[in-house]
Parts: sequence; structure tokens; C-alpha cells
Amino acid sequence: MSTWALLATACVAGAALWMSRRRLTTRFSQVSVDAALVVAAVSAVVVALLPSVRSAADMSHLAMMTQVMILVMIAPALASGFLRQRIRLSTRVVRVAAVPVALGYVIVMYLWHLPIVTVTGTSAGVLSTAALLVGLCLWCSILSDERPEIEKTRRLTVYVAGIPAGILGLALIIATEPIMAGHVHGTSGLGAIADQRAGGVVMMLVEAVFLIPILLPHNERRGTVSARVA
Repeated sequence: MSTWALLATACVAGAALWMSRRRLTTRFSQVSVDAALVVAAVSAVVVALLPSVRSAADMSHLAMMTQVMILVMIAPALASGFLRQRIRLSTRVVRVAAVPVALGYVIVMYLWHLPIVTVTGTSAGVLSTAALLVGLCLWCSILSDERPEIEKTRRLTVYVAGIPAGILGLALIIATEPIMAGHVHGTSGLGAIADQRAGGVVMMLVEAVFLIPILLPHNERRGTVSARVA
């Protein structure tokens, strides 16, 4: 399987599993679903850190953005159900950590795109690790916690993390010149601008799939699944 096929499969399959996780719990036990999702998360991380993927990300913004979203959003979200059973934080800790962790997400996303930062070699490894750790903190400590008393905290976290990242994604889409010089000759088969815009679209789509549902009222998120169970 080619590098691009692996990246696309990890990204699309991860998002599909996330969107269908509640439906799966109506057919299988929660423990089985959480275990399957954490296996999928580990598999996605392995794909994102393959040498061939890192090489593609050095040359293509689309590849880089897909890699980053797997590390910072998709894999941590998939693993959060499993890890939440083992990490119990008080509401006070969650509220204190919310904004700093959300800002950490924003910092990681912008560091990946700063022209003065060369995202290759050691720096790419450091940023990849930072992205994964920030994503795990974001999901396992805050976003996957569905206790009603921190509902407002979860929404605040989404706004703090999502709005600046959304602005970045929009800039990538509307920019008329490559933001990252190393991606002028993209390996995606697209031109430099199209490659960059495709990366921005991937970023915004993944964030929409994983973050927007958190902003929905609690009862609305649960309603569809409850109706099916009934």
C-alpha cells in the first residue's frame, strides 16, 4: 500500500470509527469498543510516524497536515475512552487545565506552520511527540469527560483551541502563495497552492468532525443513540 493510501486510510477510518462509536456500543460492550478504538489509535500513530510518511510530510503540506491531525486529534480521541477509565481527574483539575491545554494545542498547530521553523529531522520528531502529548492531554483530561458539571469548560476548551486553529486553516485555504517554503514542490501530485489548500481543508474537516459535536447540547448528542436503543 502506498504512503498516500496509508495516510488516507488512517485518517478516514479513524474519523469513521469515531463517528460510529456510540452505535457500536449498542451492539458490543463498552469495554470491547474502547479496546478496539485504542488499537485503532495505536495503528494510526504508527502510520503517522512511518519514515515514508515523514518524508512525504517534509515535501507536501497535505501529507503533513494529515499526519498532524492523526497525532493531535484522531488518535488521542480514539484512545480517550480507554484511557479515561484509568485516569480520573477532579472537576477542579479539569477546569484549571482546560485553557492551558487548549493553548498548547494552538501553539503546536502554529509551530508546525511557522516559516522560521524547519519541520524536518529532529524538529519534526519533537513536534510529532508534542502534538501527540497535547492531543492526549486535551482529550483524556477534558474533551472526553461528559460530566454535566464541566459542560461549559469543555465548550470553552473547544472555542479556545478551535477558533485560532480554524483561522489558520482558513489562511491556508485562501493564501495565494505557499506559507511553508519546503512544500513548494509537493509530492501529492497537486501544485504548491492546491496542496496547501488541501491541507487546510483536511485540518478544518477533522476539527469539525471531532470538535463541533462537543458544542451541541448534551441531550442532543445523546438523543440519536437513545432513539436507536429504544
